[in-house]
Formats: sequence, structure tokens, C-alpha cells
Amino acid sequence: MVSFNRERELAELDDLLRQDGPQFLVVYGRRRIGKTTLLTHWIDRHGAKTSAYWVAHRTTSDVLLRGFSDTIARLLPARPQGIVFANWNAALQQIFVLARQQRLVVVFDEFPYLVESVPEIPTLLQKLWDQESRETQVVLVLCGSHYHMMHHQFLSPRQPLYGRATAVVRVEEMGHGDLGPFLSRYGTKQLVETYSVIGGVPKYLELWDDHVSVLQNVERLILSPASLFRHEALMLIQDEISEPRTYLAILECLGAGLKTPADLARDSGIAINHMGKYLHTLVELRLVRRVLSEDAPDRNRTRVSRYEIRDPFLRFYFEFLYRHPELIEQNRGHQPPRASGACGRMQMAGSQNGAWRPDQPSPTGGSPEAAPRLQEALRPLLPLRFHQAAGATGDSGRRAPVQRPRLPTDRVTEPGSTSPHYGRSRLLSSSSNWRSTS
Repeated sequence: MVSFNRERELAELDDLLRQDGPQFLVVYGRRRIGKTTLLTHWIDRHGAKTSAYWVAHRTTSDVLLRGFSDTIARLLPARPQGIVFANWNAALQQIFVLARQQRLVVVFDEFPYLVESVPEIPTLLQKLWDQESRETQVVLVLCGSHYHMMHHQFLSPRQPLYGRATAVVRVEEMGHGDLGPFLSRYGTKQLVETYSVIGGVPKYLELWDDHVSVLQNVERLILSPASLFRHEALMLIQDEISEPRTYLAILECLGAGLKTPADLARDSGIAINHMGKYLHTLVELRLVRRVLSEDAPDRNRTRVSRYEIRDPFLRFYFEFLYRHPELIEQNRGHQPPRASGACGRMQMAGSQNGAWRPDQPSPTGGSPEAAPRLQEALRPLLPLRFHQAAGATGDSGRRAPVQRPRLPTDRVTEPGSTSPHYGRSRLLSSSSNWRSTS
């Protein structure tokens, strides 16, 4: 996995290790994006004898302290067995003692779980870093998947660790052009279709089988009640939001094709004067992106904006699956694809006679994530009631959001790019151009 599109991150880590003096590195990114693989690969190639890698989990402070003590004990000359430090301050201080003699890399993976169990950890680290680090060669790496907590701990001025990080690395999803090494048997069309379903998350791509069609993978992985994907979307959201009910209602409406705050408020039942607060939170958590008209005179003050789900898999999940869990639970999705080839009905927008290759930008200069339309392709796999008419009520008892008519595609320019791209989910108006703010 590391060899695919992680050269930039590895180069940043290597550069940090070459710098003299103490270094405080923060690494974050969503679940299953490859942070652990990246860090363990980096540690292994620079020598495990001068490195310690430890993973926190949800348990008590005492249990975590025993595990961390065992990890640090392996760095001691005598390598004592069963040692447990008296408290967390003593355990953390030992890191700085060892780093006075040699370059030492210590990785705390799943750092948010440690903070949940030991709330005083940020304060202890801040004091030790300020008092002890100058005379050491320590490289402290704190890694986590909870975007909100990581951002809050290190970028909020009121937090103890604010301003201590010497480098911050955000591990992003793979781009559409990086799918080829994972799915070498797929052609351009299948790679674009795959990206529109699961995006560029390395773990998802490892599970995808390029020996079979895209639809067969959807049936095997996503429509199976026992699949990793069954609860994946909800886990991603609950990692960031403790009470997600209101936010799930908004994502459900976004999945149904609604984009304006007024439409979202009407269909979700949320007061319009509260909708901005919820949308702002979803944007801050990188679950949703705000899209502005390119004709807006002041993008910072304009109220004319649209919203869409940012992640391809979450977009797929809320568009097709969220409102009908009973169909997956009953295993009713497992019907063989029709011989007519539903996959052939997927239309790839933005390619010119199939000339686009995954190792190059698309001809229109943009991401193909929203190009294919899978709705028609999924019909053979699911009962017709999966695609209910507007206003109908499913078995779950929730009213199906209104299905808005699909308009012709329009041009959208991403930040930092002058090249527009095309796609259904970017469509917002037939009379003006729009651009994403994130």
C-alpha cells in the first residue's frame, strides 16, 4: 500500500527525521486511509531498535499504562519484563531520558482513544515537551483518525498542545489516477465506476476484486449483511459526532439530491435558522462540502450556496442504501446480475472516446468521482421498492425524500484549479458556474 501514492508523505517524514533537534509530528486522516501502514513502514525502514510504536484502544487508564510501559521497556538496555511505571508522567518522562542519548522515534497511534481514557495526557505532554525536549533527539508522533479531536487538540489556541507541533501531515484518499496499481485488470471505465462507489480509500481498494465486475463487487462487498461496509458509513460519522441523528437526516436528504439549506430544512424537518449550524459542522468535519457560484461577487459573504456529500462512498451509501437497511438484512440484494449487462448502462462523463488513462488527469481536468450513474445499474440487484416514487413510505417507516429532476451537467471549478470538470453531483444550476470551497 505504501508504494502507491504515499511518496510525498514518506518524503515529509524522512525530511523530519533528518532535521536536528526534537520534532513533534501530528498525523491524521480518516479511518482505513493507511496511516498505520505508512508509519510502521517508515519506522521499519529506519530501524526498529531506535523506535517505539504503540496503539491506544478504548479501555481504562491502568490497562493502557501497562501496555505502554511494556513498549517503552523494550527500549531499555536491560529490557526488563513486566515493568509498569508508577504513573503516566513517569512513563512519558522516560521517553525524553532515552532520547538524550540517541535519536528516538515514538509513535502514539489512535491518540484520541488515549485522551478519552487519560484526559490529562495533553497537559503532561505539553509540560514535558516544554521542559525536557530541548536537550533530546526525540521524534514524537501522535496519530489519530478522529478529525475533530485531532484538529481541536493541536489547532485550538485553548488546548495545551497548541503550537507544539513542528509538522502536521494529513493523509488523504488516493486520487482516481492511483487506482490502477490496486486494480490492474480493470480498464478506464471500470476504474471510474469503482471510484464512484468507494473512492480512493486504500482498505476498500484492497477488498475490491478486479477478477469480477464492478457490480459483482457491489453485490459481494456492499450489499452483503456481513460486509465491512454494512456499518462503515455510520461508524465514520459516529467517530466524529456523538449524537448524529440530526446530521444523519441532513446526509439522507443530501443523498436524495437536495442541495440548498431551504430544501434540506423542509425535507428533514429541521428549522431553517438552525440548518446553517449543522451544515457548518459537517463541512468542518470534511463530510460535506459547500459549493459556491463562480458568479458570486464575494464568496465569503454570499448566501447563495449549495452542499453535497464529499466522500464518494458516503455519497453512494446515502443515495442508495441508508433508507433501506431491511433489504440488506434480508439478503434480498443478492440476486445475480442480468445477462443484459447492467454495468454497460453506466455512462462515464468527461472522457473523450475512452482516451483518458488513470495515470493522467481526465481530459476535462477534473475528478471522475461523480461521472458514472449507478442507479440504473443497481436496479437488477435490488427490488423495485428500493427505488420508490417521491412521497412513498418504505418498510423503515421514514418518508422517502423528494427525488428532484436531474438537469444537464454544468461546469464546476475546484479550488486551485482553472480546469472545470463535469458530473451529476456537481450539478447545481444551468445558468451559472459553481465551485467547491473545500
